[in-house]
Amino acid sequence: MVQASGPITRPVQRARRLLALPAFAAACLLLLFAAAGARAATVVSQDFEGGLGSWTASGQWHAQTDPQQFSVIPAISPTLVTLPDSGNLPQAFGGSNAAWFGQAATGTFCGADFSTIPQAPKNGCTSTAPQQGNLVSPVFSLAGATASLMTFRGWYEIEGVNTISYDLMKVEYTIDGGQSWTQAALLNPPNNPNSTSEQSYSNNGLETPGSWQPYIVDLSGAAGQAAVQVRINFDSGDSLYNGFRGLLVDDVQISNSGPLPTANATSLAPSCVPPGGQTVVRVNGSGFLSGATVQVDGSGVSSGALSSQAMEFVASITTEGAHAITVTQNDVTTAPLTLTVSSACPAAAPPPAIQSVSPACSPPGRGVGLTLTGSNFVAGSTVDFGGRQITPSSVTPTQIVFSADVPSGTLQIVVVSPDQTRSNLVLLQTVGCPVATPPPGPPDADGDGVPDAKDNCPAKANPTQADVDKDGFGDACDSSDGSRVPILGKTFDVRIVTGPGLPNGPVYIKYPAGAGPARAGQARAAQLLALGKGFVPLQGAAYVPVGSVIDAQRGALAVTASKGTIGGLQKGTFYQGIFALKQRRARIATTDLALSGGNFKGCSSSSGATAGVAKTKPKAHKPKVIRSLWGQDAGAHFRSVGKHSAGTVRGTKWLTQDRCDGTLTRVVTGKVSVRDFTAKRTVLVSAGQTYLARAKIAAARQRRG
Repeated sequence: MVQASGPITRPVQRARRLLALPAFAAACLLLLFAAAGARAATVVSQDFEGGLGSWTASGQWHAQTDPQQFSVIPAISPTLVTLPDSGNLPQAFGGSNAAWFGQAATGTFCGADFSTIPQAPKNGCTSTAPQQGNLVSPVFSLAGATASLMTFRGWYEIEGVNTISYDLMKVEYTIDGGQSWTQAALLNPPNNPNSTSEQSYSNNGLETPGSWQPYIVDLSGAAGQAAVQVRINFDSGDSLYNGFRGLLVDDVQISNSGPLPTANATSLAPSCVPPGGQTVVRVNGSGFLSGATVQVDGSGVSSGALSSQAMEFVASITTEGAHAITVTQNDVTTAPLTLTVSSACPAAAPPPAIQSVSPACSPPGRGVGLTLTGSNFVAGSTVDFGGRQITPSSVTPTQIVFSADVPSGTLQIVVVSPDQTRSNLVLLQTVGCPVATPPPGPPDADGDGVPDAKDNCPAKANPTQADVDKDGFGDACDSSDGSRVPILGKTFDVRIVTGPGLPNGPVYIKYPAGAGPARAGQARAAQLLALGKGFVPLQGAAYVPVGSVIDAQRGALAVTASKGTIGGLQKGTFYQGIFALKQRRARIATTDLALSGGNFKGCSSSSGATAGVAKTKPKAHKPKVIRSLWGQDAGAHFRSVGKHSAGTVRGTKWLTQDRCDGTLTRVVTGKVSVRDFTAKRTVLVSAGQTYLARAKIAAARQRRG
């Protein structure tokens, strides 16, 4: 709302009443009245509880009710971006509404139509166009004022790279009806040299969940003007890396006087850094404005304000010892803080760690009592509850007790130490809470009502036990369900398939040393049947690395791989064999299926027949078969690799068979280009034909085995 200000009313009546008072008392009261007349008046106040009201919005700006009900969709996080938390938005700073530059459809400002254009893993989410918009106040008057301050609460998350050039967040004002706008503040943090494009940057730093922080903006440039407007502008600058939660604003206040705040620097985090590196250091304090700068031993460094309570700068100091850190704002410099540069900095205090919140689920209500259990809690810590800062009623090293108003939705809880070190994140659920405490039952670590012994994800609540790929790992902790895009030369998607002519038995996987299913529930993996030599059963789909060995002797599976740097995917079906998956980076990449297993010790050293293409069935001498593999595809680039030859397919159904007398390739449909390792020649084998690459005694010529 907009409020007008003016002088104290009825001065004549007040003066007359003073005549009856003693002279000294009257003088004191006159001084009080004069002081009251000089007090700042609020000319603009907006909390968005009634929507935008007389404010106007463009682009993705809008008034959002209960933002904590929304989160970044799975198609963006973790597929395209890397976030430090569950992706939920914060609750409004006050009440239930806040202004937001972002869209509920995705939980980001990437645009609801992002899926209409190609996206690559961890590309940050590419929009169909740059995203830009303004949140504009109604006209208000600063006539007669000599200074003006704007305060508000803000929460933001933008891309982590080049933060002062893209995803710009500006506060601007106009005194000519919008014909021109003057920048009063830039909210963006300084560039962090340690960031990557898919990472997030919030007003708490790189890859750190954001929180509601106070902001102070100097509007004194508009003081004395009768028709002023402010706007908060968000401009992505381009269409790249837009899969983040954007900017939220609440509790906007504009006054018609000063004074401007004085910067106050109170502490550094960390206070000791190694020499020569590019360490980001946080300056904690108060009263910081956009434009404040940090100096190291009197020289300016790359820096910026995260909020009115924190600044960041990049420390790249080669000289060991104590260095003076100061902040300069409006030509006033703070008292110095000491930053120690040493190659032997003492170990930092362990960060706070939350183990649980009790209750884990609470219906919405006011003044709900909550208890955090964990470790490394210190006096003076606060609780970031859904983006709001709350002072606990009790803090011990292992327990924090506080109360909060709980709205509906999923709320993120973080403990913040006095030096602004943040703990891990836990979630408070507010829907589906049990009405009464259930009787004691079997262990249920995640509190989802499913006993640990039966839970397909015992470390994370998943009461529905959803398991889309039927592999025994719940979707809540299964990132290896075959839904991720294969990475060229690194990973494949594999999935059990059935159909006419295909075996329907089990399939097993042996992961390379040091690798394994990318799942949170590793304890559950120990419960699954493990075969000899490290094979584990595949019961649905999986995301597997290069070098994985597949045992499909009794089952069939589809392999999806990258086509190469040209882009796209290729798919083939393989069965009745054991093989290793391999692939090298190339413009058009071939996926190798190297036959594995079998024992050639029983083969005679003289085994072998003349190599060649046979247009009729081979002689019925029934050579001993050591291992084999069937495959079929449609225009993909797969190559089956046996002991004595490799067959590259061209829309084919074919058999590769390692025998004592050589490697046999049989083509049912299509064509196979066979490379004979012994004869060192390539033969094209068509449908209905076979080719035998004969065995040879010289082991040096045997390239596969």
